[in-house]
Amino acid sequence: MKSKVSNILSKLIMFLDNSGFEPANDSPAANEIRSFPRPESMKTAFGMASQSLIAATDYFEALVYLILKEAFAIAPWSCARGMVESSALCTWLFEMNIDSKERVSRSLSLRYSALREQQKMARYDGNTQKINEIEERIDSIERISVDLGYDSVRDRNNRRIGIGQKKPYITTLVERQFSGEKFYRMLSGMAHSNYTTLTALSFTKPNFRNKGGAVIQRAIPTELHMSLLSWVGVIYAKCLWLKTKQFGFDAAKMAILLEEFYDVSNLPDTNEDRFWRTIIIISS
Repeated sequence: MKSKVSNILSKLIMFLDNSGFEPANDSPAANEIRSFPRPESMKTAFGMASQSLIAATDYFEALVYLILKEAFAIAPWSCARGMVESSALCTWLFEMNIDSKERVSRSLSLRYSALREQQKMARYDGNTQKINEIEERIDSIERISVDLGYDSVRDRNNRRIGIGQKKPYITTLVERQFSGEKFYRMLSGMAHSNYTTLTALSFTKPNFRNKGGAVIQRAIPTELHMSLLSWVGVIYAKCLWLKTKQFGFDAAKMAILLEEFYDVSNLPDTNEDRFWRTIIIISS
């Protein structure tokens, strides 16, 4: 099973590479870009979504490698966390059932959040010039936002807390996109080296007594790792499908690849779980 997962992942990545970076002329993404009052803003939104998919792919490739090596007990969980976060942003921006204004609003909120983080680092370094440059950039983006018809995002004290909209917390976003808050909190516990989470998922007690106190040793939870791989694989499939649909790539080919991906991962074989079946007919 493990080598088959690695092989189909390579096929999926090759599909993305061969499909190119630009949306097809008659694709939903291309139509949104053409019709939006400021096409550059829409291009940025889809560009950010694509970048998040690249990040998710990188994390997923690394996760598959770590698990197939059967040599790492803890690293796969933290890697999966990064993959889930990237995927949440990817699917949020690529979502099909939102209008252009909402998509750009989401993109603007992420740009604001990223600039604020850069500003925090500049403040830590005491770089006043950089702080001011970033503030000017934020002001510029907000002016574009207002020109596009978005309201200023302020708190009760009239302090700016976003542009376009206030960015959701990543935990909220993971729950919204994947109903995965509980699982994500477990991944965060591993990333933060929470004692109880580490003990439950990646350690075991050896069969001997130690008078100096409790003794635990690292253990590779093979079955749990395979379950982890399956769970994040479902998330990754949603990312791939959304980009395929938005950019007008070959949906029939992607559906065939996803069928193979779910088969080798032993994922449920129902139309509800294999969501692409309700959208496209797969030839046998």
